[in-house]
Amino acid sequence: MSKKKNRVITLPSLKRQEKPAMQQQSVLAPPPKKWDFSATDTTTANLVTPLRTKASLVAPRVFYAPTVLSAIYYLVDKCPQEIGWLGTVQVMGNDYYIDQIYVPQQIVSGTETDISPEAMAALAIEIMDAGKDPGALYYWGHSHVNMGVTPSGQDETQINMYLDNCPVFIRGIYNKSRKQKVDVFDTRAGMVFQNVNAGVHYPMNNETKARLDALITNNVKTRTYQTTTSWSKPDRDAQGNIIIPPVESCYSYNTIDDEYVFPRGIRIRSIDIPADKLLELDALLATKFNGYGGYRRNTGNYPSVGD
Repeated sequence: MSKKKNRVITLPSLKRQEKPAMQQQSVLAPPPKKWDFSATDTTTANLVTPLRTKASLVAPRVFYAPTVLSAIYYLVDKCPQEIGWLGTVQVMGNDYYIDQIYVPQQIVSGTETDISPEAMAALAIEIMDAGKDPGALYYWGHSHVNMGVTPSGQDETQINMYLDNCPVFIRGIYNKSRKQKVDVFDTRAGMVFQNVNAGVHYPMNNETKARLDALITNNVKTRTYQTTTSWSKPDRDAQGNIIIPPVESCYSYNTIDDEYVFPRGIRIRSIDIPADKLLELDALLATKFNGYGGYRRNTGNYPSVGD
């Protein structure tokens, strides 16, 4: 039993009490110890390059298990006075997931929540007996009843106590109006992330993921496009001669490059087209472009499609 007691003696007592006219102070974590210094900043020139502090971190999000958020607001709605609870946390990449909350024994009033060291020790033992790590107990939530969710000076002092033993700690303040303020204190990054996005996370089992992946693979196709600006070389026969497409399929003449334009983006220069075919093409284009029959190919006056 001594092993369990050694694991819980460092847990501080949770006691919240409003103090009038108390100056609230920000809880400052230790400054970052790492620097962001890129090798590309070094040159052979005689320059002074400042060391930059670590790039700004992305604020984490806090997720609740569906039953956890329902339980939180049930406690807030049910209790006419303040009430506090703690929760175990899982790390999800850059985010945090509160999977379960516990309500230890406590003495409360309209502006005070007092959880004794003995109650905290009993809670830690309960968590260990359930096969969970009490080290995951780094979420503390409490109700402000009908007051706003701005932390009191005592709230800030309590967080300072927790940060002595927890590199990361999450605090949530809630009221009956469904307002919440969730802050993540990270001493490793030297940051306090305030009012982080917090919402319910609905876990998905692997079977459901596999079924959805199969639906995406089988039913969702990417539309492909063929642009009209891509030009193709004309087909050639076994002897390497250019195969002229049917004359009636020609739909334009490129005056700049002296080329006839056929479907599939095929462009053939007039020098590569037999003389009899050229005459047919000129007659065809003159007919297609009503009234342009008097213009010869070499005058460069045939309009393009759409003119």
